[in-house]
Amino acid sequence: MKKRKIHVHVILILLVALILFPVVWVVMTSLRRDEAAFSPHLFSTNLTLQHYKDLLFPPKNIPAILSELSNKIALYPPYDSENQEKVRNSIEKDLEKLEKEIEKSKELVIYFNENSKKIEDYLKSNFNAYIKNLVSQIQDLIGKITPQIKELPEDELMYVAIYELINEGEKGTWYRKYFEIDQATLEEKWKQYIGELISEKERKAKEGEEVKLKTESIKTELNALSQEIIGIDEAIKALKGDLMKVHDVIKTAVNVEGDVNLDYSKQAERISNLCRKVSPYEKFKDISSVLSDISKIFEKPVKVSIESAEILKRQVAFLDSYLQDIEYQTEKFLSIYNEIKEKESNLKSLENTLSSLESGIQKLERKISEREEKLKPYLSKAFLIYLSDKLESKKSSISKLKFSKSSITKLNIYLKSIRSYYASAKSMNISYSKDLKNLIDQMSWAKSYKSFIGAAQNFPQLAKDAIEKMESELNSLKERWRELFLLSLKGAPVVPAEITNMKEYISRLYEGNISSNLGILIRSSRDLMYSFPAHDGRKVFKKIDKALYTFQQIWQRKPKHYFLRWVWNSVFVAGTVAIITTFVTALAAYPFSRMKFWGRRYGIMFLLLIQMFPAIMYMVALYGMLSFIGKIFPWLGLDSLGGLIFVYLGNIAFNMFLIKGFYDTIPSSLEESAMIDGATRFQTFWRIIVPLASPILAVVVILTFMGTFNEFVLARIILQDVKNYTYALGLWSFSVGPYETQWGLFTAAALLGMLPMVILFLSLQRFLISGLTKGSVKG
Repeated sequence: MKKRKIHVHVILILLVALILFPVVWVVMTSLRRDEAAFSPHLFSTNLTLQHYKDLLFPPKNIPAILSELSNKIALYPPYDSENQEKVRNSIEKDLEKLEKEIEKSKELVIYFNENSKKIEDYLKSNFNAYIKNLVSQIQDLIGKITPQIKELPEDELMYVAIYELINEGEKGTWYRKYFEIDQATLEEKWKQYIGELISEKERKAKEGEEVKLKTESIKTELNALSQEIIGIDEAIKALKGDLMKVHDVIKTAVNVEGDVNLDYSKQAERISNLCRKVSPYEKFKDISSVLSDISKIFEKPVKVSIESAEILKRQVAFLDSYLQDIEYQTEKFLSIYNEIKEKESNLKSLENTLSSLESGIQKLERKISEREEKLKPYLSKAFLIYLSDKLESKKSSISKLKFSKSSITKLNIYLKSIRSYYASAKSMNISYSKDLKNLIDQMSWAKSYKSFIGAAQNFPQLAKDAIEKMESELNSLKERWRELFLLSLKGAPVVPAEITNMKEYISRLYEGNISSNLGILIRSSRDLMYSFPAHDGRKVFKKIDKALYTFQQIWQRKPKHYFLRWVWNSVFVAGTVAIITTFVTALAAYPFSRMKFWGRRYGIMFLLLIQMFPAIMYMVALYGMLSFIGKIFPWLGLDSLGGLIFVYLGNIAFNMFLIKGFYDTIPSSLEESAMIDGATRFQTFWRIIVPLASPILAVVVILTFMGTFNEFVLARIILQDVKNYTYALGLWSFSVGPYETQWGLFTAAALLGMLPMVILFLSLQRFLISGLTKGSVKG
C-alpha cells in the first residue's frame, strides 16, 4: 500500500485556495452593497444584484427621470422627431414613476424610524445584561493578572520601571497598593539608574546643536570671504594687464639714449618693498614678477632722450596710480587672508568639539540602551500593576452605567482607554493583549452606535423636508406640463421650472446634507450588523441597511455608461477579426502545406519573424496610416470600429503556422482520391481539408477572439469617442473618474464581460474534442 504524502495534499489545498481567492473576491465584491474593496468579511450577508442591474438594465431613479422629463417636455433630440402622442404617454409614465419613487422614499423613511425605535428597545432591554457580561469579562482579566502581580520583586529596577511608566504619561498613584513608596523617592531612584544619563545626553545634544549652528555660521562667513578673494583676483588680473603695458613702454623708452638724466630710485625702492610683501602669496606671483622687472630698470638713474623722458614721466605717473591700487588690494587681501586663517582654525576646533560631543552621545546612548534592555522585563511587570488598577477603575465605572445616550458616550471614552492599554500591552509583548483585544471587540459597537444615533437624529427630518418639497413641485408639474409641452411643439422649448427646482433640491438637500448623514448611517449599520450586543438587533440593522441602500439608489445621481454597447463593440470587432483571420489563414496555409513553389520553405518563417516585433513598435505608423485612410474612407479611419478591425487583421503569420502544421497531419491520399473522382483542387480543400481541420480552425477562432476581445493598448490609441469604446476600454473607464471607488460595478462588469468568451468556448467545444482523421481512411 502506497504511503500517503500529507505535505503534497497540504500544498495542493493551499494552491487551490490561492488560485480561487481572486475569483471568490471578484464574485463577492460584485454582489456586495458596501462597495468595499477590502473588508474583514469576505463572505458578506448584505448582498445585492443592483450592480448587475445598473449595467444591464440601468434603472430610472429620481435624477434620471428628471433628466428625461426635461428633455421630453422641451422636445430636445431625439424626442423632437418622435410621435407626439408617444412622447405624451412617455411623459405621463415618467411622472407616475417619479411619484412612485418619491412615495417609496417616504415609506423608507417611516420604515427607518420604526426600526430605529426597535433598535433602541432591543438595546434598552439587553443593556443591563451586556454591562453585566462586560464587567464579568473585565473581572476575569483582572483575575488572570492578580496572581502575577503578587509575585513581583520589590527591588530598585522595579521602582525605576514604575517611574518610567509615570514619566510616559501613566499618572497617578496606582502603584501604592503594592509598594509603599512616594513619588519623590521613585524619581530619585530613576535618576540614579537612567535619568542622569538621559539628562547628560540631552545636555550634550543641546551643546552639539549650538556647536553645529556656530559651525554653519563660520562656513557661511568663509563663503562670503571667499567671494571677496575672487573679487581681489579679478582686480589683480586687470592690474597685471595695465602693468604689462607700462612695463613694455618703460623698457622701450629707456633703451633710447639721450642727454636727459632721470632718477626713479624712490619708485624702485617702493616697488621692491611691495614685491617683498606679496611674494609669499601664489596669487601675486605674476604681478610680482612684472614689478620686479620695473624695479631693476629703475635701480640706477637712466639717461634718455627728451621724447623718452616725457614718455617715462607719463608712464611713471600711471605706475604710481597702479602701485596705489596694488597696495590697496594687497592690504585688503592680507586682512581677509588672516581672517580666513583665524576662522578656519576656529572651525577646526568646533568640528573637533562636535566630534567629541557626538562620540560622548553615542557612548551615553549605548549605556542607556543597555539599561533600558535590563529594564524591559520590569516595565512589563509594572504595566501589569497599572493595568490591573485601571481595569478595576473601569469595571467600577462601567458597572454603574444605565441605559442612556450619555452611557453610550462614556462607553466610547472607556473604549479609547482600553485601546491605549492594548497598544501598550502589544508593544511590550504582554500575554494579556489578546484578552484586551477581545474586550475591545465587545465594546467596539459603542463607537458605531454613537455615530448611528447622531446621524439618525438628522436624517429623517432632512429626508422629510426634501420629499415634501419634491412632492410640491411634482404636483405643480402635473398641472402645467401639457401647457409647456404645447409651447415646445410651437418651437419655443421650455424646461419646466419645477424640474429645475427638483434638480436643485437633489444637489442642495440630498447631495449637500442627506448624503453625508446617509453615508454615516449605512457604514454604522453595516458595522453593527456584526457587533451589536443584542442579536435580534443585528437582524434589524440588516433591514435598516437594505432600506437605506434602496433610498440611496433612488436619489443618487449615477454617471452614464454604455456598458452593453461596449460589450457589443468588442463582440463585433473580435468576431469579425476572428472570422476574417481564420478564413484568410486557412486559405494562405494550404499552399504552404500542399504545393511546391519558390520561397515556400522560408516564406512562412519570414512572416513569423516580422510578427515577432511587438505592435507597440509600429504604433505611430498605424496611427498615421489610419489618419490618412480616414480622410478617404471615414469608416476605416481613427475613432472607428472599422479602423480598429483593420489594425487587428495583421496577426496572421502565427495562425498560418498553426494551421499549416495541422494540414501536414492530414493524409494527402484523401485529396488524391477525390481528384481522381473529378474534384478540383478547391473542392478538395473546401469539402475535405476544411471539415477535417475544424479543430484547429476552432482553436484559431477562440485564440483570435480572446486576444482581440481583451486588447487594450491599440484600442486606447485609436478610439476616442466613449460610445465606440471596446469592453477592455470600458472596463478601464470603470476604474477611474466617477467610478473610481465603485468596486461593485467594476467587478460586476468584469464578470459580465467574460460571458461572450465563455459562450464562444462552449459552442466550439465539440470541434476541439472531436477526432482529427478518425475513420477517414480504410485499413
